[in-house]
Amino acid sequence: MKNLILLSIVSMFLFGACEEPFFDEDPVNDPESNFEILWKRMNERYVFFDYKGIDWDSVYNIYRPRVNRQTNAQELFDIMEQMLNTLRDAHVNLRSDFDISFYNYYEDAPSNFNFFELEKNYLGNYKITGRLINSIIDSIGYMKVQYD
Repeated sequence: MKNLILLSIVSMFLFGACEEPFFDEDPVNDPESNFEILWKRMNERYVFFDYKGIDWDSVYNIYRPRVNRQTNAQELFDIMEQMLNTLRDAHVNLRSDFDISFYNYYEDAPSNFNFFELEKNYLGNYKITGRLINSIIDSIGYMKVQYD
């Protein structure tokens, strides 16, 4: 019985001393820390920097000086949005309680689509269902999503 009590007391001290390795400290919640966390997380996890020819360190050097302790939440969001948009990736989004950001690849897309030509030469009697324009062209289904 004495051994069980002694083992229990030693276990409490051992496991109590191991608390630090299991839990990271909460990061400071200020504009500079939040910027640093986002930049670092992207630096560690985004895989297309080389493929896209993006020097993420130089992006840091451009956007980090714009953030200081007095940067308000909207300003910080806008700066981080601009930084993330340098990736030109519609799959990278930023969300907050007050705003959502995503890269609008339509703005940079070439205007190589002419709906009038499509309608005149191919669609025939098409239907509009909500945001979808749909038709069958030579037994192949066609759908176009309208983002107007």
